[in-house]
Amino acid sequence: MTARIERQARDDARSKPSVGTSGRFARTALAVLDRVRADLVGTQFSVVIVDALSRPIEHHDEDAGVASVLEEQLALIVRADEPVMETVTGLAFAAEPISDPRSGRPVGIVAILCRVEAASELMESYVRRVRREIEYGLVEDASGAERALMAHFVRARRHIRGPVVALNERSMITNAAAAPLVDESDRSMLWGWACRAIAHGQTQAERLSLSRGITVTARCEPVEVAGDTVGALVRLDALSPASSGKRPALGKKRPRRETFGWASLSAAQLGIADLVGGGLTNGETAARLYLSPHTVDFHLRQIFAKLGIDSRVELARIVSAHSANQREAS
Repeated sequence: MTARIERQARDDARSKPSVGTSGRFARTALAVLDRVRADLVGTQFSVVIVDALSRPIEHHDEDAGVASVLEEQLALIVRADEPVMETVTGLAFAAEPISDPRSGRPVGIVAILCRVEAASELMESYVRRVRREIEYGLVEDASGAERALMAHFVRARRHIRGPVVALNERSMITNAAAAPLVDESDRSMLWGWACRAIAHGQTQAERLSLSRGITVTARCEPVEVAGDTVGALVRLDALSPASSGKRPALGKKRPRRETFGWASLSAAQLGIADLVGGGLTNGETAARLYLSPHTVDFHLRQIFAKLGIDSRVELARIVSAHSANQREAS
């Protein structure tokens, strides 16, 4: 196969028609492809990007045989929910899922393809680079307010160990410790409360009830751009059912954490366990929590070791049982 990705109009005519290219994901993907085309001129590789509905955003291919195989295997590539490197019908491809860093939702797949005889391990690193560029582009495509919100969240996460939520009227970002507490359905309530607290200069913690039946104390601070409040950073502390009617004791020593079992998991590990046990892949969990997949993988190994398990199925069972126990206790 000779996939010559030219910048000339004749190559655009050879490309399959783009679908839904007016969307934010399509716009960002096309911008990244425009930058990487030069890398592939004269090589034996082709790149394809599809959206979450399996519709091609763009692909270039001068080899009709590979184009037909590509059509047959498109559904296979789209179904991949984690990075893959496979060979099918004389074709080798490396594919990576693309997630929206703001929501953690999968938005598409990027794949690099070639004939088997030209396959290289470098395909995996290259497609990973393209995927990262697209995800970074999705962040940059966000409004200035959302970029400020994300930047504030990243800075806060470095020195706050407990549950943290950054939100505005359109989006919400949580760290791993907040993931088991907060659901998307809480965003409107939390944002309304944060707006009132900021307007009144409230600095003391207030007790709130979340949609999962969890009672928390919350404090917030404004996220500002040029003097305008564009979001809020909310710090949460969950109250146990036994203490929900009492004020938290000040100066009380933190109880010693167990070294094995569910009680031994840190707040961040509990959040990751909740998401992975709920069915998310490592990549989706990383995007949801604004972490790297390597960080999620590291925490997951620690979780498996502490729980004495070696599979995601066992983790899902434990998370489900623990959630049921919490509901009964509340």
